Amino acid sequence: MKIKLSLLSIILLGLLVACGSNESGDKSGSGDKTVIDVFNIKVETTDQLNNLVELYEEENENVDINVTTVGGGQDAASALQAKFSSGEEPAIFLLGGLSDVEKYQDYLLDVSDMESAKTAIEGTLDGGSMDGTPYGIPLNIEGYGWMYNKDIFERAGGVDPASIDSYEAFKEAVEK
Repeated sequence: MKIKLSLLSIILLGLLVACGSNESGDKSGSGDKTVIDVFNIKVETTDQLNNLVELYEEENENVDINVTTVGGGQDAASALQAKFSSGEEPAIFLLGGLSDVEKYQDYLLDVSDMESAKTAIEGTLDGGSMDGTPYGIPLNIEGYGWMYNKDIFERAGGVDPASIDSYEAFKEAVEK
């Protein structure tokens, strides 16, 4: 089955300073500190993300990055919605696909001018784009596979697994 883009993100550390934030009033002579809140729904990327944050903060002492990770069996969508409802919306957050793009469209930036958007593998921006405008950068691409019972497929009218090459074809086979 084709590889399916499952999660998109605006999670590029190059965006961190550009992506708005909360200004904390650090007036210790070094200027204001920029605080950036990141909402991560990919628990399997937590260690790598925290390492990137540490490296970025070492090179940018006036930036503090707070990462909240929710996932791995927890309801990340509800936790993200709660952040927005409470007025504590993160500056950077992962999108779960087009439904999130539609839901959070008022908060998203057009990323089409970013180098990572310009060099993205063809089709990988589609899951985070509306009306041809990309609002997310791919964080990862996940492949999904499935197993089937040949006998059930035959009894269902001869569903040919080789003909299932798209989501629509998969849906038709399941409905049959």
